[in-house]
Amino acid sequence: MKKVFFSSILVVGLVAILGQINAKHYGGLFSDDTKAEHKEPVVYSAKFKECIDMKDFPKKKTSKYEAAFEESGRDMEMVEASLKKFRASLDSTLKNLSYIDAHEFLHARFEQSKAFVSLHDDISKTQEYYHREIMRICYDNDRLLNLDSGNFH
Repeated sequence: MKKVFFSSILVVGLVAILGQINAKHYGGLFSDDTKAEHKEPVVYSAKFKECIDMKDFPKKKTSKYEAAFEESGRDMEMVEASLKKFRASLDSTLKNLSYIDAHEFLHARFEQSKAFVSLHDDISKTQEYYHREIMRICYDNDRLLNLDSGNFH
């Protein structure tokens, strides 16, 4: 009888202590307050306030090679195969990361392709297509993570 009593007191004490530690760790993330400027719950704003948006995509520039360059079917097949490998690799990587790390990874990869498209005036249509598709894939995965974040435990 004493063992059961002391064991239950120990369990209740551990739950109380761990609950306080957990509450301190997450701070005010789980309050229902909203930010006036974003009209989003604080938990969303604190984690994902810098998510990829359509306005983040670079504006389309005209290349000096645009008129002269014509993609061959083989080039586009190779690009599509490469994008398929990129999707598979990205999916595998995202499954092994936490939500926050996955967001950071997607944002970094998006910014790499955005910088490549924005900084290089002499890229071909195929290169631009490849990097814009990578940005779109990152954007889509970022949105899926945001929608899924409500199920995060």
